[in-house]
Amino acid sequence: MIVVAIIGVLAMIAVTSYRKIITSSHVSEGTHMVNAIRVAHESYRAEAGTYVNISTSLDATLCPVHAAWATKVPWDPTCNGGKAQWRALPVHTDGPVLFGYATVAGRAGASLPTPPSGTAAQFGSASPTSDWFVVSGKTDLTDDGVFCTVVGTSWTNDIYVDKEGE
Repeated sequence: MIVVAIIGVLAMIAVTSYRKIITSSHVSEGTHMVNAIRVAHESYRAEAGTYVNISTSLDATLCPVHAAWATKVPWDPTCNGGKAQWRALPVHTDGPVLFGYATVAGRAGASLPTPPSGTAAQFGSASPTSDWFVVSGKTDLTDDGVFCTVVGTSWTNDIYVDKEGE
């Protein structure tokens, strides 16, 4: 009986550790894609002289469109018939993605966008003195209505991750 109890405890620890590893790998996808979109923005700016504004906000027009958040969908640069500007950014993936992505850009002096809803991310109130962009990725890792958000900006190399384990 003691052996069965010990095996049960060890199995519970193993399952919990496995879930943490899976969640961490999903968040890694989000940070990888946000960085890939950031690099694509810089490539676009090197050729066009400005960043491309694709989304209306960091909460709307997420690409790709997800019917259910807990499932991966193929990356679609046309966003299922949506904004064609995603094709302007040379973003490539290794396979289907779990996060939906949005990016907003502006000229120097333009107001920064509102951070994605449900996050503690802050961009400050000052108007930037140079052109800028913000990229966000959003998904519901556990299909419970709590969204994990990954945010990157043009003015810092830091990636902000909110609600990573939820």
